Amino acid sequence: MNPKTLSWILLGVGATLGICMSVLMGCFPTIYSSVVDKNVVIKEDSVIWDSYVSPPIPIYMQFYFFNVVNPKEVLYYGEKPVVEEVGPYVYEETREKFNMTFTDEGKYVTYKNMFRYYFREELSGGLKESDTITTMNMVILVLANLLHEHENVRWIWPEIERTMDVFEPHNVSELLFEGWELPTFNFNFADVPIVSDRVHYNGTIAEILEQMNVTDIPEVLVENKIGYFSLLNNTFDGIYKVNTGSENIDDYLSVETWNNEPELSWWKDTYCNMINGTDGTQFPPRSINEDVTVYIFVTQLCRSLYLNFDEEIDFYGIKALRFRPPPALFESPTTNADNACFCNKNGTLGCLPDGFMEMSPCANGVPLVMSSPHYFNGDPKEVDKFVGLTPDIKLHDTVLDIETTFGVPVSAHKRIQLNLPLRRYGNLTSFINVDSLLFPVLWADEMAELSSSDASDMKKALDLPFTLMYSIGGVLLLVSLALLVLGLKKRRDARAYV
Repeated sequence: MNPKTLSWILLGVGATLGICMSVLMGCFPTIYSSVVDKNVVIKEDSVIWDSYVSPPIPIYMQFYFFNVVNPKEVLYYGEKPVVEEVGPYVYEETREKFNMTFTDEGKYVTYKNMFRYYFREELSGGLKESDTITTMNMVILVLANLLHEHENVRWIWPEIERTMDVFEPHNVSELLFEGWELPTFNFNFADVPIVSDRVHYNGTIAEILEQMNVTDIPEVLVENKIGYFSLLNNTFDGIYKVNTGSENIDDYLSVETWNNEPELSWWKDTYCNMINGTDGTQFPPRSINEDVTVYIFVTQLCRSLYLNFDEEIDFYGIKALRFRPPPALFESPTTNADNACFCNKNGTLGCLPDGFMEMSPCANGVPLVMSSPHYFNGDPKEVDKFVGLTPDIKLHDTVLDIETTFGVPVSAHKRIQLNLPLRRYGNLTSFINVDSLLFPVLWADEMAELSSSDASDMKKALDLPFTLMYSIGGVLLLVSLALLVLGLKKRRDARAYV
């Protein structure tokens, strides 16, 4: 072949190869993002379909109880409660989506989420479900809340007091998912001259409340067996409608409606009733950075939460961003006016101090109060009302660590504490000597974390395509450079030959 022609071929191939590889390497992040977006879209033939229906990452609920050391002193003499934390009692949580239906040509998917809990004694450090905890009895508290102004309560309350105490011992299984049996009553004062013959109530607590014309009877009393989570095991938490990301990946997994409604109905205005964000299991790819606010819709709290960036962390070699809820999230309206609408319209306690939120409108009428564990980020005055509360950011704050390319949480701890309002209810003798307290019952740490092997697989999925692309691209750029150098040399030799 003519040396001049050969030089032009070498220069052409070298230049073409160099330009193509430069363009391809420059565009590869966009190509990679496009591939990720295509593969995470929710559809039945998606590579992530099985893991979306039933998350493969183990989820654990760790329960810690506040055992009351001095219940009689608190009840009869108004002494400061002494509580000791007992736990964790570890339960494995499984989730499975069912009744899944696609609408609007695949833009949305509706489903229900089934929750099941299994005690894991081997992870509970020797603790057993049969362990006994002395804590507040929410049944007598609910009855006091519902009946203290009823005209006939003074006749039936002594018998209630003989049957139930404000502080009672129950085993862990009863307190959580199994529940404990409630008594039945037969109140008949027809033969007592000074008592109206209308005072004749009998049956279960729910039946008696109905006979007394009490409205809004808590659902937890209907079965005459009660536990703090007895209505949550083997149940679903509503009907979700979420965006599949098929039209716009930025809307990926955002909750569009819950129970067929675009907003909640428990709070005072649209701001508090808004449904924002995803359910927290995943976020749109590349949507998370240090400047964004992460929104999560949490059915257990009957509201949407928001979290702010805290720090960058290294998780088994994966770069992740850590987010935490700011103190403003649960501040009282006195401190944060935006929270005024959470002083709920159906509540009984009014506006609570910083760090607390009354849940009765969405807790089936039970006057539950939510806080962070040990009143972390709560009013210090409430912490000082107890002996045994020691708030610690490392143990008691909610944290969410998110890998930003896929939008997948690599580690999460959702920590919530349940409290009951202990106060005087009219002239009911059970409560006549108590101080007004937001009494801690238990707290739970719902946690999930990628294993080291899963983290290794994720790191490969994040790094390997780029490593291969830039390694091969680098080699081919060197080949391109070599061809260009060789082409120039051939061209120079051809000129010298002439």
